[in-house]
Amino acid sequence: MQDVTRLMNNYRECSRNIWNTYFAEQEDWCCLGSRYDQIRKLLFESLVLAQLKEEPRAGSEVSPILKVVPYVSASVRIRRPSKDGVYWDAEPGLQY
Repeated sequence: MQDVTRLMNNYRECSRNIWNTYFAEQEDWCCLGSRYDQIRKLLFESLVLAQLKEEPRAGSEVSPILKVVPYVSASVRIRRPSKDGVYWDAEPGLQY
């Protein structure tokens, strides 16, 4: 597997810039989310997946393209519902 940090950072920067520059101030939120999701999918396919030239492995139906390996210092937070809305909590037993 190759390190895709640069590809992912490029995708994230491009996606964020498109949202902040062209979508964030729009008023039609009901349709924007769906359109923006389509754009993000195309960006990801173009900027990340198209750059990975990994051939399927023999005897395997699915070849893993990306493998997420968190940094040791990364914390995993879970969004949980509550009476007052939502809160963020750590999953019991997970230590990253």
